[in-house]
Amino acid sequence: MVAYKVSRKTAQLITATFKMAYELRKPEAGLIFHSDCGAQYTSHRFQQLLHEQKCIQSFSILENLTIMLWLRLSLHP
Repeated sequence: MVAYKVSRKTAQLITATFKMAYELRKPEAGLIFHSDCGAQYTSHRFQQLLHEQKCIQSFSILENLTIMLWLRLSLHP
């Protein structure tokens, strides 16, 4: 999914953009959202949104494998 939106507040921006794309595309549960480890993608607000939509988050660097594993286990216990 690709969406575009402009804002100065990065967590609000990514949350609004993700919601817009998600509503438009209506993907099945288990969508994998891949990003870097920027603060907007690791914010509590965005993490909660991904959890509510039953999405799996994937990060781009190997050192964050622990975070990805924790997210997968919390979404699919």
